[in-house]
This record gives sequence, C-alpha cells and structure tokens, in this order.
Amino acid sequence: MEQISERELQTAVKPSPHFDWAGSLSFLSESGANDDLDHIADGVLTRPIRLAGRVARLRVASAAEAGLLVTLRAPDGEEAPSEAMMHAALDHLKRRFYLDVDMETVRKALAVDAYGEELVGRFWPSRPVNYADAWHALLKSVVHSQIYPGFAAQLDRYLRETYGTAVAFEGETVHLFPTPQQLASADEVTLQEAKFSRQKSKYVVDISRTLLTEAEKYDFEALREGDGQAAVETLADLYGVGPWISQNVAMRGLPHPDVFIDEKATRATIKDAYATGPRFGKKAVQQAVESFAPYRSFACYYTYMKHYNTDR
Repeated sequence: MEQISERELQTAVKPSPHFDWAGSLSFLSESGANDDLDHIADGVLTRPIRLAGRVARLRVASAAEAGLLVTLRAPDGEEAPSEAMMHAALDHLKRRFYLDVDMETVRKALAVDAYGEELVGRFWPSRPVNYADAWHALLKSVVHSQIYPGFAAQLDRYLRETYGTAVAFEGETVHLFPTPQQLASADEVTLQEAKFSRQKSKYVVDISRTLLTEAEKYDFEALREGDGQAAVETLADLYGVGPWISQNVAMRGLPHPDVFIDEKATRATIKDAYATGPRFGKKAVQQAVESFAPYRSFACYYTYMKHYNTDR
C-alpha cells in the first residue's frame, strides 16, 4: 500500500485463478447491477464510494500478472485516504466481483447432475458481478420496480441530488446515493411531487427508517454470513419488498453465494431438466436447485445466461 500523491492511496490485489477483469466490466456494464455512479472506460472502473466513514473515488484497473491496481482518491481539500479505507475498498471489491471465490470449488458444486454439467460446460468460469452494496441493491430494486429505465434514472438522480452527499473530485461535483439515515427524514408528499408513486414514497421512507430502528435484524454483514434462505425471508419482512426483490437483494446485493432467484425466466429454463409433471411450483424449484448448494447463486447466474443465450 503506497500513498502516491497528496490525496491518493494505491495498492494491488490478486484475484483467485480464472478471474477475467475485462469480462467482469462487460458483465457490469450490461447488467442491472450498475448505476449512474459507475463509470467504465478503457478497462477502468471508477466510482465515488463511502468507506470507513469517509468518501473517496475508487479507481480499479488491470495490473501485471492478472492482478488489479486499486487507487483511492480523497475529495478536493481532504487528506489522503487511510489504510482502513483501502481495506474497506478491497472488501467491497471482493464482494462485488467475487475476487476470492475458488472457481474450482464452484465447478464441482455445480457439476452434480446433467443440468449443472451443461451450465459449467457453457459458462464456467464466469463470475457474477453484483450491486455496489446491499443498500444500493435494495433502494434500486424498490425504486426501479415496474417502471421504464429512463424514468427510473430520473428518480435515482432526484434522490442523489436532493438527499445524497455532494463531493468534488478534481473540480467535478458528484452526488452520492443517500444513506438510510439521509432518506429516513424524507417527506412522502415531497417524493410524490417528484413523481414517485404514493406506494413507492411510503416504501422508500419506511424501509429507510426500519433499517435504522431494527439495525440488528437488518445487519447486512450478518445476513451475508448466515443462511441464504434465511436472508431472503428477513429481507421480505421489509414493507414493500416482495419475493423477487428479497431474492435479488440477497443474491446480488449482500451478496450471498447461495440464493437462487425463482422467477419466470429461471423457472422456465430449469423446468425441462427437473419438472416431473405439468406443475412446477416454488417448492419444486427450490428442491431442484438444492444440490447446487452452497453456490446456488452461481447456478442462478448461469441459468440466466442460458435463458438469454449470452456469455454475459
């Protein structure tokens, strides 16, 4: 770890074997896990991010010997990022890109039947790419539900510019997404005036307040370390969070490696391999994918790739 300028700290990290940075960036740019704060250009990802109680701009690029070069820059007028911030940044990257996962172990966990062998043969060793964190996944999933992408981006921008923290890097001001603490004081009527539906206005405010008042129950770190299905059930207790959102946040936001999203696309894709009759309901889906534990999330990603016939 090295301070390379008055406001920058830099280090290198080496992912586990079979990691593909270019592939991960392609995955991120084409998936719903990105947002307006992710900037991808020329093989480099930059993003303003909260780390250890402060804000920094994270920059990630490929480095020698299949590693990654990670740089943190402090906002204008602030001292260089601390080592604690860099450790937090590395933890963030390990979660978002599964940098440390043993892909050989994943391969063995999935190749337990004909369907799993097909997934491995076509898509392994691709790694999932996740949301920036669980809170971003939750907020985005709720706000974006059942609306057009352009309108969703408009609502995101309103939340950032109205309630989020503004910081400047090299003279350019950016607005971060608001924290639960910042959104907990939001007024539902004001949100409705900004074109949020009455329901979503309630959801956004209520979820923010619940995360604060029931912090132990909604400890994202603890949920990530516990049972995947238990995490899904806990998230589903939040007002306005249905089955798909709870599974999506658990799998792609925490992220938990052992969650399989049960929805139309995934169910249709695995039905031919596992259905024994005309009915193929929730219980049958979960039973069908149990054998992929503890990496059901990887099986789910590969199932989406199979459904959409894509390598990303």
